[in-house]
Amino acid sequence: LGKTITIISAVVGGVSLVLIITIIYFMRQPVDIVAPLPDEPFPSPVSDIYFSPREGFTFHNLVAATDNFDDSFVIGKGACGTVYRAVIPTGHTVAVKKLASHGEGNNIDDSFHAEISTLGQIRHRNIVKLYGFCYHQGSNLLLYEYMGRGSLGQLL
Repeated sequence: LGKTITIISAVVGGVSLVLIITIIYFMRQPVDIVAPLPDEPFPSPVSDIYFSPREGFTFHNLVAATDNFDDSFVIGKGACGTVYRAVIPTGHTVAVKKLASHGEGNNIDDSFHAEISTLGQIRHRNIVKLYGFCYHQGSNLLLYEYMGRGSLGQLL
């Protein structure tokens, strides 16, 4: 019995040591999850929609596709805004998130631009793709890949 305990203790100790060393090794490695933001100037808020590349449709196309953001097109609501289903002129279905207005005027701040640029570069099978965004007279819209099976909350 004493020999068995000694062997089990040695194995558990060895495995624990290897596990700790592996964790420390991976924690010290630099992780490049997101590509660096481009140093291009932010476009002026005169034009309606900003894409990389430009898709060739406007805020007014989104208004038409959602019947002026009618409740019948709502597919979700949250603290940050409301999400609508829209079929854009190219024939693709997208999810349009209309961000809640915080009374900040007609300026797009640097943090919003940085978030858009970062989200637009992330590609992962578990993250909904951000196609672009639209800014028009104080309305901030995010255009996401449409997921026909519903939200994660509904699936859970």
